[in-house]
Amino acid sequence: MDMINIGYSGASTAQVELNVTAQNTANAMTTGYTRQVAEISTIGASGGSPNSAGNGVQVDSIRRVSNQYQVNQVWYAASDYGYYSTQQGYL
Repeated sequence: MDMINIGYSGASTAQVELNVTAQNTANAMTTGYTRQVAEISTIGASGGSPNSAGNGVQVDSIRRVSNQYQVNQVWYAASDYGYYSTQQGYL
Protein backbone atom coordinates (compact mmCIF):
# COMPACT_ATOMS: atom_id res chain seq x y z
CA MET A 1 0.00 0.00 0.00
CA ASP A 2 1.48 3.36 -0.88
CA MET A 3 1.87 6.31 1.46
CA ILE A 4 -1.10 8.20 -0.01
CA ASN A 5 -3.48 5.32 0.76
CA ILE A 6 -2.05 4.97 4.26
CA GLY A 7 -2.67 8.67 4.84
CA TYR A 8 -6.15 8.38 3.36
CA SER A 9 -7.03 5.49 5.69
CA GLY A 10 -5.93 7.56 8.69
CA ALA A 11 -7.88 10.63 7.57
CA SER A 12 -11.06 8.68 6.79
CA THR A 13 -10.85 6.84 10.12
CA ALA A 14 -10.42 10.16 11.94
CA GLN A 15 -13.47 11.50 10.08
CA VAL A 16 -15.59 8.56 11.28
CA GLU A 17 -14.38 9.12 14.85
CA LEU A 18 -15.26 12.83 14.61
CA ASN A 19 -18.73 11.94 13.30
CA VAL A 20 -19.28 9.56 16.22
CA THR A 21 -18.13 12.26 18.66
CA ALA A 22 -20.46 14.80 17.05
CA GLN A 23 -23.35 12.34 17.32
CA ASN A 24 -22.59 11.76 21.00
CA THR A 25 -22.38 15.50 21.67
CA ALA A 26 -25.60 16.28 19.81
CA ASN A 27 -27.53 13.59 21.69
CA ALA A 28 -25.95 14.00 25.12
CA MET A 29 -29.19 15.25 26.70
CA THR A 30 -31.54 12.96 24.74
CA THR A 31 -33.43 10.58 26.99
CA GLY A 32 -32.52 6.97 26.30
CA TYR A 33 -29.50 7.72 24.11
CA THR A 34 -26.34 5.77 24.83
CA ARG A 35 -23.03 6.98 23.55
CA GLN A 36 -21.13 5.20 20.83
CA VAL A 37 -17.46 4.53 20.15
CA ALA A 38 -15.67 3.67 16.94
CA GLU A 39 -13.66 0.47 17.16
CA ILE A 40 -10.52 0.79 15.04
CA SER A 41 -7.66 -1.53 14.18
CA THR A 42 -4.46 -1.42 12.20
CA ILE A 43 -4.15 -2.89 8.74
CA GLY A 44 -1.25 -5.30 8.97
CA ALA A 45 1.90 -5.17 6.91
CA SER A 46 1.76 -7.02 3.63
CA GLY A 47 5.43 -8.00 3.59
CA GLY A 48 5.14 -10.58 6.34
CA SER A 49 8.20 -9.26 8.16
CA PRO A 50 7.60 -8.19 11.77
CA ASN A 51 9.71 -5.08 11.09
CA SER A 52 7.61 -3.98 8.10
CA ALA A 53 5.53 -0.83 8.38
CA GLY A 54 1.77 -1.24 8.57
CA ASN A 55 -0.75 -0.25 5.94
CA GLY A 56 -2.85 2.22 7.90
CA VAL A 57 -5.98 1.90 10.02
CA GLN A 58 -9.59 0.93 9.50
CA VAL A 59 -12.89 1.26 11.33
CA ASP A 60 -14.09 -2.20 12.36
CA SER A 61 -17.42 -1.17 13.88
CA ILE A 62 -19.30 1.48 15.77
CA ARG A 63 -20.31 0.08 19.15
CA ARG A 64 -22.90 1.32 21.60
CA VAL A 65 -21.57 1.74 25.14
CA SER A 66 -23.93 0.51 27.82
CA ASN A 67 -23.79 -0.35 31.48
CA GLN A 68 -24.63 -4.06 31.68
CA TYR A 69 -25.60 -3.76 35.35
CA GLN A 70 -28.27 -1.18 34.51
CA VAL A 71 -29.53 -3.26 31.58
CA ASN A 72 -29.86 -6.29 33.86
CA GLN A 73 -31.73 -4.24 36.47
CA VAL A 74 -34.26 -3.12 33.85
CA TRP A 75 -34.75 -6.73 32.73
CA TYR A 76 -35.26 -7.92 36.31
CA ALA A 77 -37.71 -5.11 37.06
CA ALA A 78 -39.70 -5.89 33.90
CA SER A 79 -39.73 -9.57 34.82
CA ASP A 80 -40.93 -8.84 38.36
CA TYR A 81 -43.62 -6.51 37.04
CA GLY A 82 -44.90 -9.20 34.68
CA TYR A 83 -44.90 -11.79 37.45
CA TYR A 84 -46.75 -9.64 39.99
CA SER A 85 -49.25 -8.23 37.50
CA THR A 86 -50.13 -11.80 36.47
CA GLN A 87 -50.44 -12.87 40.11
CA GLN A 88 -52.74 -9.94 40.82
CA GLY A 89 -55.13 -11.17 38.13
CA TYR A 90 -55.62 -14.43 40.03
CA LEU A 91 -56.36 -12.84 43.40
